[in-house]
Amino acid sequence: MFDYVERIAVAGMLSCAVLCSIPVAAQEGAPFPTKPVRMVIHIGAGSSMDIVGRVLAQELTEAYLKEERQ
Repeated sequence: MFDYVERIAVAGMLSCAVLCSIPVAAQEGAPFPTKPVRMVIHIGAGSSMDIVGRVLAQELTEAYLKEERQ
């Protein structure tokens, strides 16, 4: 009886792994991002968090444009 339970458990784990990998394979062809990405910073303008957010957004924009051109 223990062999039967083990077989069912292994079959369940394998089927779960296969079903979880299907959406990843389907999304592989879509480029990211397809729309503009918006960063929302909930701190007032001019604060240190706002400045860090602006610098980060600029760096991400440059990195994405450089990758897109290649």
